[in-house]
Amino acid sequence: MNPNDSELLEHLQSLEAELLTNPTRSSRERLEKLLSVDFVEFGSSGRIFDRDSMIVSLVKWDGSSVHSIFDFTLLQIAEDAALVTYRLESVSTKGDDLPESLRSSLWIREDEGWVVRFHQGTRKARE
Repeated sequence: MNPNDSELLEHLQSLEAELLTNPTRSSRERLEKLLSVDFVEFGSSGRIFDRDSMIVSLVKWDGSSVHSIFDFTLLQIAEDAALVTYRLESVSTKGDDLPESLRSSLWIREDEGWVVRFHQGTRKARE
């Protein structure tokens, strides 16, 4: 991995982590900067979200869980496009473990910076 890939990996991982925190999730303005106008998500619930429905869903989030990212990988598809994958472990603020999920996001670099164009979360099967 060249140094630029390492920097991009760290940058995109920090943006993914930011999307999991309450300050960002409660800020419509910040979410509009991080989610592409063409954003689509296939949620682990089986629902499909567009940008507007995702923003509405996130700003309603009650902050009742804490998330940790593991096994973060980057595949740079083009100069302005990157696919990231990772495993997400979550715990409710009550201390309950939540289902682990496998995540992937397609990040696109636009004039204002990197934005998520597509995201998918899949609940990991219990072993």
